[in-house]
Amino acid sequence: MGRWIGGASGSGGGCGSGVGAWPRTEQERILSEVFADILGTSAVGADDDFFALGGDSILSIQVVSRARRAGLVITPRDVFVRTPEAIAAVAVPLARPSRSPPIRYR
Repeated sequence: MGRWIGGASGSGGGCGSGVGAWPRTEQERILSEVFADILGTSAVGADDDFFALGGDSILSIQVVSRARRAGLVITPRDVFVRTPEAIAAVAVPLARPSRSPPIRYR
């Protein structure tokens, strides 16, 4: 199985930071990039463990916030399943806001 180096699809090898398997879905890719950004590493694979790479409960809150900005709804508890692959399995795509008229108060 190939290894993923942050956005370089099809590249082999690792980058020295424990990079695991390539993300297979868009959700895994988003979460891998969020992990890498928060942990300050060049890339995180779909099967890399957030806490083994230096994550903690405080950083897990940042993961939730950044995932939401990227369009995925997860909870801090979801981050404790540890890998982008496992979190992607429970993530819910953020619904686009509707274009309904504003609420008018009387």
